[in-house]
Amino acid sequence: MDDTERSFRELVEELPDLVCRLAPDGTLLYVNKAYAEYFGHSQSALIGRCFIDLVPDDVKNDARRDLELIVELSPEHPLRSSEHRGGDVDGQHRWQHWVDKALFSADRELVELLCIGRDVTDRRLLEQQVQYHARHDSLTGLVNRRCTLEAVDNALTCAADGAPVGLLYVDLDDFKSVNDRFGHRAGDRMLTEVAQALHGAVRATDAVGRLGGDEFVVVCTPVHTVRELDEVADRIEQRLARMSRPMTASIGAVLFQPGETVDALLHRADEAMYRVKQRRHRRDSA
Repeated sequence: MDDTERSFRELVEELPDLVCRLAPDGTLLYVNKAYAEYFGHSQSALIGRCFIDLVPDDVKNDARRDLELIVELSPEHPLRSSEHRGGDVDGQHRWQHWVDKALFSADRELVELLCIGRDVTDRRLLEQQVQYHARHDSLTGLVNRRCTLEAVDNALTCAADGAPVGLLYVDLDDFKSVNDRFGHRAGDRMLTEVAQALHGAVRATDAVGRLGGDEFVVVCTPVHTVRELDEVADRIEQRLARMSRPMTASIGAVLFQPGETVDALLHRADEAMYRVKQRRHRRDSA
């Protein structure tokens, strides 16, 4: 080994990235210190083992499929980049980004793979959090207004193919008094509890979203009759009545009409909710 090769090996040994050489069948031919420490073994203990042995059981098949992709590499296109779940020293699921380079013999036979990887779990988790918060209401955890409208639009697309859809427009009664009497922090706690009550009342196939303030929408599918919608609305009212501070809500229930737009359906549901609120107000004032 000449000085250049020795210096290169010393550099690779000190890299924080995971570096290994693989035989075409996945057998480890070399690993640097970072690779060995990441998986909790000595370097010598890893040589001769298949890297798939270091992958959690539930993602081993993914690792095998990834290894099979080396057949797509060629002397003209020897590089590939991939990002997938793996494991670490504790066998915990981690995300890793790998860059692989295939080495070929003079007669174009694959000899081995040179692989450099790094843990990108923190980045993946951050991306997931950003995606979650972009789609969910930060207070209640329900899908936010934009995604609620998307859910309604998707349901109407399915309705055009014959899947019946209904909509419940839920507006809490006299919610402003909660904020006025007990403060906005109490109001926020109440909205969070309302969201839990809605989730507990709807069916598994229904979707709940918050439009804003004290207004919520439940997309019900499949649903064929207003009676079915009323049954869901009744369960919502029962759940609200059992909250730590009992609440009531005015709920407008409408069925999708062929050719109706999202805005038109929401407008009809809003009007139905307002009529319920007016009737309740007249009754309470009598």
